[in-house]
Amino acid sequence: MLTREVLIMETNRILRVKASPKLQEERLRRLLRILLLRHGEPLFPGKTRRFLGSTDVPLSPKGREQAEAMRSALRDLPLSRIITSPLRRASETASLLAAGHSSRVEIVEALREIHLGTWESRTFDDVAAAEPELFAARGRDLWNVRPPKGESFRDAAS
Repeated sequence: MLTREVLIMETNRILRVKASPKLQEERLRRLLRILLLRHGEPLFPGKTRRFLGSTDVPLSPKGREQAEAMRSALRDLPLSRIITSPLRRASETASLLAAGHSSRVEIVEALREIHLGTWESRTFDDVAAAEPELFAARGRDLWNVRPPKGESFRDAAS
């Protein structure tokens, strides 16, 4: 379902106050739009929720279907650039999306997912059972709490 996977950021609320509907429509056509798309479902053992972080896994068959559905939904929208993380699940999604457009895929290292240290590839249930206090603390404060030998969102942002 694309509603959870597509976020379109525009300034149409500001324009609505400052412009007539006709002028607003003209301006909106010329505005820069940034579409943030989440990668399709990654391939990992079982259906149990896991910490993937920087673990590099490809898309699952369902993930490829999701990427193709995104491509289909965006087929009439001109895309001037497609930028992705170097991780396979993201770059495969971007490549499948690009197949429907004339844009090439640009890989940007800075978009790599955070490293989750010893939690990489482990299930949420396993981590919660083995390290309940740290698991709960990270749930309350993703910005500052880091998994063992991993990084917090604050670390990744700096």
